[in-house]
Amino acid sequence: MAMAGSETGAMAAPGRRKVEDARLETPLHNKIDDLGLVYSNLADDSSTEMKKREAALLLTTAEGYLNDENTTEALRTAMEALPKFRECGDKNGSHDALRVIINSH
Repeated sequence: MAMAGSETGAMAAPGRRKVEDARLETPLHNKIDDLGLVYSNLADDSSTEMKKREAALLLTTAEGYLNDENTTEALRTAMEALPKFRECGDKNGSHDALRVIINSH
C-alpha cells in the first residue's frame, strides 16, 4: 500500500513547507535545512578542533552571502571552507560546502 504523498517525495511536517516548495521559492538556497545555525554553533564550540571551527565559520559566512544573493563571495568563501573540511575528514561539512558552491553558480 502506497502512502499519501509518496509520488511527490517526503511530506512536510505541520507548519513546514515541503523541500520542493522551498527550492521553487528560493532556488539559490534551501532555507529549510537550517544548516547555518548548526555550523555557527560548531564554530563557537571550543571543544572542536580549530581547523574544523574555521571551516564551519567560513561555511556559515558563505551561506550568509548566498542568502544575500552575493554569489561571488558565497563561492569564494565556500571554496575556502571545502579543503579545511576535507583535511578534517568531515564528509558532511565537505558535502555542505559543495552544496553552497553548486548553488552559487
